[in-house]
Amino acid sequence: MNLFEFLPNNAGEVSMNGREIQLTWRLNSQHLLRVTGDHRHTDATNTVRQSIAKSEMRIANRDGATALWRWDLTDRLMFSTAGYLGHYYNDTRYERADVQLVWNGRLSGSDLRVAALVQRDLTNDPVVFEENVYEDDTRYWISGALTF
Repeated sequence: MNLFEFLPNNAGEVSMNGREIQLTWRLNSQHLLRVTGDHRHTDATNTVRQSIAKSEMRIANRDGATALWRWDLTDRLMFSTAGYLGHYYNDTRYERADVQLVWNGRLSGSDLRVAALVQRDLTNDPVVFEENVYEDDTRYWISGALTF
């Protein structure tokens, strides 16, 4: 559904099937490596509007892969880097690299987590829709979580 063709109905369905493989290797207590790969087929039908069915088929890429290296620097500080590949995502490629630094601590008896993340798009292709193009290929995120 979208704002321009808002026709809420139960006239269609989306089905996905595929396969995924994941390999995780803990080199030692401080280092973790993980690689994944997947292949999926998406099929969507909508008896009211074919354009809605086409839009729903764009919710997932056909082929994807990830690679992650996580390094626990201390009991509280973690560094990770990851790469993401998504091919045939609305007939485009999606490739991204991430670098993240996370600190875990305590605050008044609660768990506190603060993270800084840098994401870099490696292609100039749009994300899902043609108009989803970022002005800058690098994005910066700071997040926090308090669990009590």
